[in-house]
Amino acid sequence: MRNNKDNKQRLLTLILAEAELERIPSSIQHHPQIKSYAKKKNQPVTDLVLDASYHHAAMKKLPDWTRRGRPDIVHRCALFALDSLANKNGCLQFYIHTRNDHVIWINPETRLPRQYHRFIGLIEQLMKKKQIISSNEVLLTYEQKTLKELLTNNLHDCFLLWEKGKMTSLFQTFEQKKDIDLTFVIGGFPHGDFHQATNIINQKIAVEQDSITASYLLAKTICTFEQVYFC
Repeated sequence: MRNNKDNKQRLLTLILAEAELERIPSSIQHHPQIKSYAKKKNQPVTDLVLDASYHHAAMKKLPDWTRRGRPDIVHRCALFALDSLANKNGCLQFYIHTRNDHVIWINPETRLPRQYHRFIGLIEQLMKKKQIISSNEVLLTYEQKTLKELLTNNLHDCFLLWEKGKMTSLFQTFEQKKDIDLTFVIGGFPHGDFHQATNIINQKIAVEQDSITASYLLAKTICTFEQVYFC
């Protein structure tokens, strides 16, 4: 792999925003489906992550329920980001911002569980302990923080990837901005629209004509970045 022409390492910050990752809300914790799930896991219901695959019936009582409980989106995106050549070359920072304004930072050296159930267990542990440490190294952190607070130092060079944004070539965007570090924000939900990101980020771009998944959009962004900087 070759570096870009000016031999300077550029940083790509990716934020999976408004991700549908949360603990089981108190309003449905007494639902029979939730109680049965907690019993099978032998854990307090207050420590468990909401998952539409297991809590579909109970979730129907929640506002905005059709898009909630999707930690699988976070898992797929995080695995691809950490596996990428950009990450292995020290050029990637990856954050997860959740619907309840928590932010997860993942150390680029972290090896996340490939198995989904083990990933969920790790996230439940993280939410409880606020950080995961191994061999005196912090691997993940979890803190209360809004998207605006996370973006405080990145707003000028930040792009929101939004299907209603201005149709733009992702490759040309990286080419035109190749001398500066960039931040890209991608929705971490299965459908619907952003609740807050569109009011915070001025540069809104679309890179496909059709609606596409978060994992595809993240992969496309990382691969395009690698194409511009490493080829």
